[in-house]
Amino acid sequence: MIMRSKFVALALGMAFILSGCQNNTHKYEYKIVRIPGKNICEVITGIDAFPSDFDDQTAMLNKMATQGWELDNVYTEIETAYPNFGDKHYHTGIKTNTKTRALNFIFKRDYNPQKTVKTVKK
Repeated sequence: MIMRSKFVALALGMAFILSGCQNNTHKYEYKIVRIPGKNICEVITGIDAFPSDFDDQTAMLNKMATQGWELDNVYTEIETAYPNFGDKHYHTGIKTNTKTRALNFIFKRDYNPQKTVKTVKK
């Protein structure tokens, strides 16, 4: 009886494992939308050491959604905000030495080769 229950458990375990090994041929296409930060203080002062500002991206997100794109991930580009140029006196005090340069939105949608626009060579 114990041997039979072990065999049944092993068979069920193998069936579970093998069911997850089926061939998944689902394909996606991806698109990255880069939104650079705005630094209004740089225009006024000429110094690019202030935090970047980002506009509300709701309209862009809704537009991408109507085109069938789904937001998959977001990552930032970081840059040095207060470089010291080798002079230890140039950067004083405790400051965050980086700022966000740009936001990158990664979108995906189902890949459909019939709808993919192909480049025509002339």
